[in-house]
Amino acid sequence: MTEKQTKFIAGLIISIATILALTSSWNDSLIVDEIPHIGAGYSYLAKQDMRLNPEHPPLVKDLAALPLLFINLSNKEAFETKYWQTDLNGQWEFGRKLIFNSGNNAVLITRLAKLPMILFFILSAVFIFLWGKKLYGRKGGFFALTLFAFSPTVLAHSRFVTTDMAALFGVLSATYFLIRWLEKQNRKNFFLAGIFLGIALLTKFSTFLLLPFFFVLVAVFIFINKNKNLTVHSLKPAASFLLLVAFSFAVVWFIYALQMTNYPPERQYTDTRDNLASFGNRALAEPVIWASQKPILRPLAQYGLGLLMV
Repeated sequence: MTEKQTKFIAGLIISIATILALTSSWNDSLIVDEIPHIGAGYSYLAKQDMRLNPEHPPLVKDLAALPLLFINLSNKEAFETKYWQTDLNGQWEFGRKLIFNSGNNAVLITRLAKLPMILFFILSAVFIFLWGKKLYGRKGGFFALTLFAFSPTVLAHSRFVTTDMAALFGVLSATYFLIRWLEKQNRKNFFLAGIFLGIALLTKFSTFLLLPFFFVLVAVFIFINKNKNLTVHSLKPAASFLLLVAFSFAVVWFIYALQMTNYPPERQYTDTRDNLASFGNRALAEPVIWASQKPILRPLAQYGLGLLMV
């Protein structure tokens, strides 16, 4: 089998699974979590204000809401309600108002918002095939891809405006590029590993656990290579890993900052303070509240708020 035939078969498997995901969801209603996610994502893009749904990072919501910017969506009523103007995190009622109670086409909104979610499924399938093929050959790649692409659980979640499929992609891609960087430590692999770790952190707050996981991977790599040249194989990954993590948080800062330009600083401070009022560990809560008042730290404070809420 030629490489061209291999790519064709892999593409065919992914295409069939994608069609199944799309057609089986075409007439689905929104599940409960999709309503605040779509409303919050739309508010981020339309208003550059992140007061809604801070307990989830923005990437999934941004992609879901992006197509809504290109249709004639009535939003005035939703943004004039108390759910937006005065409520603390009025995400649920704001989403319902925007989607169902402002004269908008709820069916069209539902279909357009679900469509970009398939991207995470397709990219994950590509990564699984390429990684499986690299480790176990062509048959291994096809086997892994088929199990993934036609899993009922995967297909079901592939079209939801939720963080699960995105987090799967984040963990998969970030781990792949970290290992690639460890195997070949150059500038290109460093930046790819940092960018994809940043993307992973922007998909779901539980991906924060990648940091201790990656620390263990780096430590194991150093231990395995302890008898080799320390300058190249030991000291470099230990120091560079810290820089890689810092770079990934720069990616997080940048994406948050883009969507917070119109979020009033005083509103962010009161929202952060009130959302963390019942948080037990004040040693963690107070620095986040403090940072929410500092212009350069506001994006990371918003990320920290969501992380502590979760």
